[in-house]
Amino acid sequence: MINLLDGRVILLVDDEDDVRQVISSMLRRVSEKVKIRTARNGKDALAEMRQEPPDVVVADLDMPVMNGYELIEQIRSQRDTRLIPILVLTALGQQDAELEALDAGANDLMTKPVGLNELVLRIRALIRLKIQIDELQQECTASKNLVVRLSQALKNELGMDRARQVLAEVHSPVKKTP
Repeated sequence: MINLLDGRVILLVDDEDDVRQVISSMLRRVSEKVKIRTARNGKDALAEMRQEPPDVVVADLDMPVMNGYELIEQIRSQRDTRLIPILVLTALGQQDAELEALDAGANDLMTKPVGLNELVLRIRALIRLKIQIDELQQECTASKNLVVRLSQALKNELGMDRARQVLAEVHSPVKKTP
């Protein structure tokens, strides 16, 4: 069976050293091949992301310098990082914080302390999401390249004026008949 964590990069963001250590060791029990990067706050996490984009971000909300909400907003506002799945960790009984994190752009959340099985299942689900996103981005890039090549071939074959006319017809909205 393929371990979805193998070879994946998880960015773990929490200002508490013991939380980062416990979660890192939990994940390494499941996969020795998972790469875990850590940061103490949102600002450090963004710097880590520039060095090596993660497959999933696991972040606490309550941190100094840049908190989890600000981190989520920064991740979602940047073209290179906006589609990276984010799992938020919250303290027990912080329902307003959970809702605010989801509203800011988190994909999922868990209440601390976290259990190994649930943490791994949620991260695996987010990795599957990341795989699907990556595949769609590759298909989109391939489609764009195909359109460019077809447009160029059409221009070469028909001439510029006729090619513009054909492309305009293709891009015009389809008229529905009553």
